[in-house]
Amino acid sequence: GITGNGREGGGQEHSMKGAMIVFAVLSLGWNFQLGVGFDPGVTYRAAQPKDLKPIVDLLVEAFESHLKWYEFPEKDYRKSRYLKAISKRMIMMEKTGTHNLIVGIAGDGKVAGFVESGMLPPPRKNNPEELATAPCQIKEEVDDVPYLANLCVLKSCKRQGIGRRLVELTSDWANENNHEVIFAAVDEENAEARSLYESMGFVRVDFGEGLSRRVFYSKSLV
Repeated sequence: GITGNGREGGGQEHSMKGAMIVFAVLSLGWNFQLGVGFDPGVTYRAAQPKDLKPIVDLLVEAFESHLKWYEFPEKDYRKSRYLKAISKRMIMMEKTGTHNLIVGIAGDGKVAGFVESGMLPPPRKNNPEELATAPCQIKEEVDDVPYLANLCVLKSCKRQGIGRRLVELTSDWANENNHEVIFAAVDEENAEARSLYESMGFVRVDFGEGLSRRVFYSKSLV
């Protein structure tokens, strides 16, 4: 062991400085290599099968809360559709890499946030309906484009930077796969999500016609 006082003291000094640096980094929420975002208590990773039920519950809370208590058959039906869809996309993420599902895990182990992304094919040139309802920018694309969807954060965990970090990680995924742009869509009345996207550099894209209820955004990754 270390017995010389000089070396021992030096080790304690370096350890103290190292601890202070680590504390400063964690306090500022910069430790992204370890999956820690703006809230040091939240970690981010790829979704796993054990996350399936919490993800579905979160999606129902985020997008189906308008359903009344007596509409439970409809809520159960939509929950089953989420379950099938997310299960399928988890498999695609593992097998093809064309989907990316990320969860934010709170300190108590709960799924605090979720986002998924996939590859959206451009409209077929011989399909008038697809051409009429696709954003102008997507019409110009030749290959599939990355598309961000179903961004949601647990109500009790909002205002902690979780949604912002999930969008950043999704953009990183698209960039790492050599894409120069990413698209997102949100309901027109969802002012909170629209504000988030716009604050992160997403710009609203125009339609030729139709789909007035949905707002499409794009962001350059170059």
